[in-house]
Amino acid sequence: MCPMKWLSSGVMVLLVTGVAQGLEFSNLEFFPVKHPACKGFVVISESIMEERLYYVSPEDALKIIREYPKELYHSLLDIIQSPDTEKVVILSAGEGHPGFAVYRIKDIVQYAQRLGTHTITQINDEPDPCNIPCLGFIDLYPGGCNTLKWVGNDVIEFETDGTIDFQNFNKEERRGKDINNWELPPVTWRWNHITDTFVRVSITSTNRSQDYHSHLERTSMGRPIFRTVKK
Repeated sequence: MCPMKWLSSGVMVLLVTGVAQGLEFSNLEFFPVKHPACKGFVVISESIMEERLYYVSPEDALKIIREYPKELYHSLLDIIQSPDTEKVVILSAGEGHPGFAVYRIKDIVQYAQRLGTHTITQINDEPDPCNIPCLGFIDLYPGGCNTLKWVGNDVIEFETDGTIDFQNFNKEERRGKDINNWELPPVTWRWNHITDTFVRVSITSTNRSQDYHSHLERTSMGRPIFRTVKK
């Protein structure tokens, strides 16, 4: 990933003020959380292929997270806090499909704070590779993601295309088996990120499981979002 450019302090103040006052920027999205070290996350989009991730400190300062965790794709779609407030699941997309990963909020903040002391001296100078501990990652290829939510502190519920069978899960690739039947209706699964196991919850009665590219929607930021239903 290319090194991120620093924004001026004036721009940061403007963004934080805008977020605090509920202003809407066409290329900014704010994901609030309740945590002693973090008030939320901010995604700033400059193009479909270039985004920057920040967290908001308890002092309402916008702090850059200069390198994405390696499990995330280039477009961040959603950040959802767990009921115990300690973790987030982050939905991202790239190369035409989404995936999601779980992290402790304190680990993200501590990583950003460590990199905050790194000084860029040359245009191609990059910080150390991102080493935020990941608690679990799911690659939904070749399917989409219609819904995503926490069900308890360790279980995440998601709906994806019926052609993906997570009862046959490849732990190395982090993917369910593609049975290559796009006529099947979407299926809702529950994934326990501690035990790394899946339970099929339900099958959607209405068949929305055509080619997943037809599920692409556009957000106000002009970024692709892989959901047809938002609960």
